[in-house]
Amino acid sequence: MLGKSRTFILCLLMAGVLFYAYTVRNSTAGIAGGLHDLSMTGGSAFQYLEENPCVFCHTPHQANTKQTYTNNPNPPYGSAGNLNGRFLWNRALPGNTFQPYTSDTYTFKGNEPQPGVFSLLCLSCHDGIGALNVLLNRPAPVPDMGVLINQFGDAYNDPTIRALNIGDAQCSGDTCTGGTDLRNDHPVGFIYADSASADPAIKSYAQLPSILQARLNLTSGRLECNTCHDPHKTNGPGDRNKFLVILPTEGDLCLACHNK
Repeated sequence: MLGKSRTFILCLLMAGVLFYAYTVRNSTAGIAGGLHDLSMTGGSAFQYLEENPCVFCHTPHQANTKQTYTNNPNPPYGSAGNLNGRFLWNRALPGNTFQPYTSDTYTFKGNEPQPGVFSLLCLSCHDGIGALNVLLNRPAPVPDMGVLINQFGDAYNDPTIRALNIGDAQCSGDTCTGGTDLRNDHPVGFIYADSASADPAIKSYAQLPSILQARLNLTSGRLECNTCHDPHKTNGPGDRNKFLVILPTEGDLCLACHNK
């Protein structure tokens, strides 16, 4: 009887250790096991027969050397810039002109902004058109179809998954159209200082938290997706798996820029 009790206790301890390891792997900072890990052991709903969690965005060889998006105003890439292997990016960038956010109360200086490179990196998956497993350097045995849902991350219009498709693409089976409508999303690609000088409800660059100042510097003074999001880590349970650089507690992330 004592032996059975010890075995039972040992099983409980092992179950606790495994549960703790799973929880830590899927809730703390890092890619492996998280929602951006599309491998067969990852935490995403979009899992593929691949063990490497990094390959769906990055590759050590044959990375993207071309920037196919021709309407990008962001330096240092220019109107027809070139990635030159930066970020060892393993995907093609969207080549579409997007419908950006507009407002009745504020007009952007110059033309309505288009997503810059740091936003296009995100949109290469999140426009809902770029298939998640279509890579420039695709190692075997990543299949053409995902294990759980289709390769566009759309789940055949599953309303619980569609939030990832910020480009508002419309998919039927493996055919997707659209993916360019960003009118219901926060604007990206605009020069932050221009917005702050034109609108007293927007804080100046000097008033921003240091983490946002640093991320704006990465994108030549323009607000992009990576200003508010860091795809490589989360801030813990309060982050709600949004990869936010500042926890949204009591509107802290919004109020970091907006004088409200």
